[in-house]
Amino acid sequence: MSADFDQATAISELGDGLFEWVVPDGWQQGRGAWGGLPIGAMVRSVALAQGDAERLIRSISCQINAPVLFGSQTITTRLIRRGSAMSTWSASVADESGALCAQVTAITGVARQLVDPPPYATWSTISAPKVPDWSQVPVLVLPDFAPPFSRHIEQRLIEGVPMGGGPARALGWVRFPHQRRWSAEQVFAVVDAWWPTVLVPMTEMRPMATVNFAAHLLMNPVSLPAEQPLIFESFLLGADAGFTSETRRLWTGDGRLVLENLQSIALIQ
Repeated sequence: MSADFDQATAISELGDGLFEWVVPDGWQQGRGAWGGLPIGAMVRSVALAQGDAERLIRSISCQINAPVLFGSQTITTRLIRRGSAMSTWSASVADESGALCAQVTAITGVARQLVDPPPYATWSTISAPKVPDWSQVPVLVLPDFAPPFSRHIEQRLIEGVPMGGGPARALGWVRFPHQRRWSAEQVFAVVDAWWPTVLVPMTEMRPMATVNFAAHLLMNPVSLPAEQPLIFESFLLGADAGFTSETRRLWTGDGRLVLENLQSIALIQ
């Protein structure tokens, strides 16, 4: 492996909200880097530019406009608004020619100290899927045609084999191997590591591209056990005219929702 995730998303501050990011080879999905890599690097740039650990990145919306090629890239961050408890940031990746490749809008906010706080754990109308313990599920052995980035992900598949038939749904455990902690950039990125669920009912492989990515972080990653993977689930919401919409979720092993993700994915001829 060329680098682990933290190394692959390492950035160097240049000043005035600018960062240099050297994208390593070996993380491709198609012509460019796997989408989780620029998402992770941009989330990291916002955290560094903000310099306030109390304002956790709560929500992001991302578009990848063009392949992010390996080599030197520039990330530009900008504070859009800073309120008393919440801030809005933008971050974008441009290549050496200055062309915009990817962009993210991020909402950060402090933990809100409510009077007589409600029992949040009782509010949700959804529950975590029932799965075997991660240690009882073998690590997925990838086929030769799997994209290079997938060699850097540990997946433990329970349901949803590509081109295996059945409903457009996937279920398993996921993490970065040998990770020493969970961070916001890791959580926002790893939810993108699984294949699109539309591949499950398909009869042959075909190229696809995420055209919009929105995600909401509902737990502070610092509180997650570093050595344990997260439950991953995804399901297709609908499809028309070559575009699909799917929901992805990450859960803790004891059933707490960590992240909710909505993706619009285009099927390519």
